[in-house]
Amino acid sequence: MKKITFVFCILLLLTFSFLSCKKESETLYYPPLDKYYPLAVGKMFIYRVDSTILPAFNASLITKSYQAMDTIESTFNDNSGRLSYRIFRYQRDTAGMDPWTFAYTFVATPANNQVEYVENNFRFIKLHSPIKNDFSWQGNAYINTKSDNLYLDGWNYTYNNFGQKFTTSGITYDSTVTVAQQDEFSPDGPFDPTLDYQQRNYSVEVYAKGIGLVYKDLLHWTWQKPKYEDGSYGIRLTLISHN
Repeated sequence: MKKITFVFCILLLLTFSFLSCKKESETLYYPPLDKYYPLAVGKMFIYRVDSTILPAFNASLITKSYQAMDTIESTFNDNSGRLSYRIFRYQRDTAGMDPWTFAYTFVATPANNQVEYVENNFRFIKLHSPIKNDFSWQGNAYINTKSDNLYLDGWNYTYNNFGQKFTTSGITYDSTVTVAQQDEFSPDGPFDPTLDYQQRNYSVEVYAKGIGLVYKDLLHWTWQKPKYEDGSYGIRLTLISHN
């Protein structure tokens, strides 16, 4: 009887050990960055863009809409010898009637457990390993935010909704991850035109597994009564199609 009891205890311990190891291995598995940001020459993405701009006299914010096409045009090695991807952006009207016209060049560099993205001479760390809920990093660490671009200072990029569905432009993506970058009013509270000063900084991006960026919403404005300051802007991208 004692022998049977001893054997039973050993089997029980081995079972718990196996389940514990299995659970730990499952917990420690994180998808590589290229699952949510695949890069290859020839890839193409078309977005609807709603751009927030300042009209004359800076008394209000208005939205201008158009289509943008990002194409991964070629690769090259950057100054550190890292493989990088050159991305061309073209623009046309929202109805798609006008021809595409060249607008910008971006650069994406996947290296050192992160994806760097250069836009308007700003280098952002868009994604960082490991991809899991609540993991955070300083996404604007390469940008001078102490003497210039102050509004970009201290942005703590954080993953949430990992593996969740996300719908935009009538399309549902089964597995996505959201990067919450910033969400603040200064002083706190909704926009109040009676205030002498107020600033709004908001930014979020959503990446879909096997595709890349499917949604982006960024808004930065500074209100100095009775108008918005120059440099106030916003941009919202929603993916329409890709290949």
